[in-house]
Amino acid sequence: MSVVGADGVGKTRLALRAATEVRDAHADGVRLTELSPLRTAGLVGLAVMETLRLDRQSTRPVVDVITERAHRKRLLIVLDSGEHLGDDMHETGYRAAALAMSYHEGITYVTTRQ
Repeated sequence: MSVVGADGVGKTRLALRAATEVRDAHADGVRLTELSPLRTAGLVGLAVMETLRLDRQSTRPVVDVITERAHRKRLLIVLDSGEHLGDDMHETGYRAAALAMSYHEGITYVTTRQ
């Protein structure tokens, strides 16, 4: 799910409120991944790994590491403030992270963007 709107309208606040409302359905937690510090979309997967406290020293592909961690989990991951990454976000890291999460019906993700 994506929460879309102009700057300052409360997308993050709405996403976090929604996450709070459904947290009981996500036994393994609700996590916020802040994307605003990232310079390239290729780092989104690593940011998700950091949020999930996964080993970033792995030589395996980021998608594989996230997918393995997500196996049999009930998580909600909020990907916030990635609009500055532009269209690249959807073509690279964001898409890879979202794809990994989509393999598991227990993983839900929410994004906020303009």
